[in-house]
Amino acid sequence: MVAGCASWHSGAQFVFRRKFSVSKFWNDCIKYKCTIALYIGELCFYLLEKPEGKEDKAHHVRLMIGNGLRSNIWEKFKDRFNAKQIGEFYSATEGPGVLINQVDKAGSIGYFPKLAILLLGGIPLIKYDIEKEEIVKDQNGFCVRCQLGETGQFGTSQFSIEI
Repeated sequence: MVAGCASWHSGAQFVFRRKFSVSKFWNDCIKYKCTIALYIGELCFYLLEKPEGKEDKAHHVRLMIGNGLRSNIWEKFKDRFNAKQIGEFYSATEGPGVLINQVDKAGSIGYFPKLAILLLGGIPLIKYDIEKEEIVKDQNGFCVRCQLGETGQFGTSQFSIEI
């Protein structure tokens, strides 16, 4: 849905294959002159497991975007397939927040867009006690926000915007 909606909105061409094929992925990208490809989960890992071929760098894909790319294969994937940029995102259909890694830094750590920071008043990372497996709360029962650089759990609050 993400790729389809973005393509329709921008007027870009959208290529959809009935069934994913490791052996045909890059050839499809070459055939249809794709410049952006969407991945989920282990797709990039499966492509790396395929024996090297001439199509590995013969495509025009400049951006791979998706979620679930493990940091230990991020750079290997970029080098082998000449992927100029990788973008990661995490969101939930029932949640009002999104994490985006658009700075091409290996790993799933997200980046909050400046507009979201302005609207939400900062990055809502809340303290989480790993040992107790529970959210840390203050004496009034409210969640405690993390300090800059502190590890925490992503949290959102209800808000509305009048336009």
